[in-house]
Amino acid sequence: VSDWSSDVCSSDLAGSTESKFEASDVIRVGENFLAVCDSSWSILRVSDSLPVLSHANRLIAHDASFVPPEGEDSGFEAIMHDASGSGEDYYVVRESVPTVHSTGTHYDAQLLKVHLNKDGSYHVEESCHSEFKFEGDSKGFEGAVSLRGKDGVLYILGLCEGNHCSETRGKEAGNGRVVVMAREDKADAPGGCQWKTVRTLELPSSVMFIDYSALAVHHSTQAVAVTSQENSQLWIGSLS
Repeated sequence: VSDWSSDVCSSDLAGSTESKFEASDVIRVGENFLAVCDSSWSILRVSDSLPVLSHANRLIAHDASFVPPEGEDSGFEAIMHDASGSGEDYYVVRESVPTVHSTGTHYDAQLLKVHLNKDGSYHVEESCHSEFKFEGDSKGFEGAVSLRGKDGVLYILGLCEGNHCSETRGKEAGNGRVVVMAREDKADAPGGCQWKTVRTLELPSSVMFIDYSALAVHHSTQAVAVTSQENSQLWIGSLS
């Protein structure tokens, strides 16, 4: 998935002034691919016919609803489309960011709910952080998918890059983790909300990956695909 999105991001983009695209995730919506790069704050839209030097390929930049931290790369590692809701809701995940509290600084994921404007920009409707904490800013969520449960609740499944969701134990192969989260209001949290941990799923111990780079779920069959960058391998299983 990551290699494929690298090809998508390297396609010529109309009006682009950016030259650095480190692709991290890609989804298909209608007749377009939407990709995010952890080096860019824009969402990349590319026609599924992959035309070269075409206005069908565009960078979708944020509008005034969002001001990125100055001098930082986005850290975007996942993009999701909630087709089960209004059909207009998208979510973008920042891998792991520092959050300052009265007790100190911790690291968590930032999840942006965005809407694609008709003028070719995106609007950030909400910014919530994950309840799940990481050991640092380099081994957070490396992939994510959204699922609507039978209870009607939207769940986001975040794939940890390191084994045990850890930096210190991240190379202990066979300990992949997926964190299942649901949104809740929380007055004292950034944005007044958080993605609360519902449970943590353990990938089968036979998935002997050193790291985990992308996650995909086939919604009708519940087939699951997980990739590893360091192992250059793909695992396919099922979600129950």
